[in-house]
Amino acid sequence: MLEHKYDLGDVVYGIRRYNEPVMETCSQCGGEGQHTWKSGSKVRCSLCWGSGTVTRDHYSHWTLDRNHAVLCIGQVRVKCTQVSQYPGADVQKSVKYMCWQSGVGGGTLWAEKDLWPSKAEARAECARRNQEAADAK
Repeated sequence: MLEHKYDLGDVVYGIRRYNEPVMETCSQCGGEGQHTWKSGSKVRCSLCWGSGTVTRDHYSHWTLDRNHAVLCIGQVRVKCTQVSQYPGADVQKSVKYMCWQSGVGGGTLWAEKDLWPSKAEARAECARRNQEAADAK
């Protein structure tokens, strides 16, 4: 029997890692987005392209999926692979899910470790993974 955590129709909450930009004021134009020539004419800043801010860095964090508040399992994929041709070799198991809200058959393939049965458990796992990442720095 191929075991998996969720069944068709189960309601789950997905978590994802997002990469967010860390913005700062443009050092070339001082946040104005443009330069003023002595003649009074203005030209767009070539560093920030007129926005007044530039991306200094990125940070990564885990949070609930922003696109879907709740997910409903529509497909379960269990893949078992024997790691070598010899009898008794270890078997690697991979379980993935597709949900109706993110597309079954052509949408997001969710790893079992990124789906949780309640919003509270999903948030707790995000906090744990974010803390783990912070401790590793």
